Amino acid sequence: MHCTNCDNTTDFSLTLAHTFPVGTPVSDGPPAVSLTLQCRRCDSLAVDGDPLETLRDYL
Repeated sequence: MHCTNCDNTTDFSLTLAHTFPVGTPVSDGPPAVSLTLQCRRCDSLAVDGDPLETLRDYL
């Protein structure tokens, strides 16, 4: 993976967000989950890579 903004290939952050609406019945479906890769050098989200694959590698 690499940052398309600054060409970084080694320093990234992986963010896992788990959200659910308050006051909505559970029967309306599961909570939303999102994964984001961010360059730690320039804070860009323009990272060419697969966040899910990165999470698998981390675990």
